[in-house]
Amino acid sequence: MWFNDELVERETWGSGRGRGNRRRPVLEVNARLRDGRTRLLTRMVGVVLFLVATVAVAALGRLGFLEAERAVYSSNVEYRVTNVVFECHGSDELRRYVESKLHSLEGTNLFAIDLQKMHGELSAIPHVKTVFIRRRLPETLEVLVKERMAVARLGNPGDERRCFLVDDEGVIFMASSDASRMQARLRPVIRGYTGDSHSPGERLARELGDALLLLDVWMTRDVGKGIQIEEVAEMGREIHVRLKGGPVVALPRSDSMADEDSYRTAIEGRLAYLQIAIRKADAADRPLQTLSLVQDDYTHTCYGTPRWDRKD
Repeated sequence: MWFNDELVERETWGSGRGRGNRRRPVLEVNARLRDGRTRLLTRMVGVVLFLVATVAVAALGRLGFLEAERAVYSSNVEYRVTNVVFECHGSDELRRYVESKLHSLEGTNLFAIDLQKMHGELSAIPHVKTVFIRRRLPETLEVLVKERMAVARLGNPGDERRCFLVDDEGVIFMASSDASRMQARLRPVIRGYTGDSHSPGERLARELGDALLLLDVWMTRDVGKGIQIEEVAEMGREIHVRLKGGPVVALPRSDSMADEDSYRTAIEGRLAYLQIAIRKADAADRPLQTLSLVQDDYTHTCYGTPRWDRKD
């Protein structure tokens, strides 16, 4: 019994001392880690605050410099507008409207004119496509305005209040003058659009993009010469084009093409082939009635009435 008591006492005393000796280094290591994390966090916060303060000071300094520069330039009598270079690609009505706004700026300091605001006001006009404005020291203001060019009509052609125009980008607008209205009457009509769901300045739905691209190729390429298009309608996976006099030509949609450039190339080739078909039919004194150019091998498999010699 004495042996056991002594043994237990020794084990208890020794084990307690051992734990105490081992615990001190662990506590010291934990304390150092905590101190290291605290110092690291403090440094990170300091760096972030320094960067934020630097950016804020730089921004404020730049704003102050710009305001000071503006104040100096705007008070300089040598920078007053005495010459306005204005170029307008559009109707006379648009030209007169822009000129009236520019006339009021004569004698105004160049740096007192808010170019961004002026650009926004002119760009907000639905039938304006692009606007370019810049200062040319010491006294010149340059303005270039380009009007949208209609490639088709929308809605009811007999009702000018609901007959909108659309350009190659799909932007809807209305004719701004009698001359542009006369020119618009010569544009094809895109069928399947009532004109009730859109307003001037908005863009057409993507579904009509193929028809617009086709008309853009027709108007801007030589292959469009001699082809008089009156109506265009997207019918499922085909585009039906009605020519003057009644013939209907079926063309493919862009779904089967790799990209827009491939589709333009395909449409251009088909329109060139259509020119030949029209000439052949006219030479035979048998007006063309129908023609399908949907398939890629249309030069061999196309059908139409009347038939013509496709070897030439």
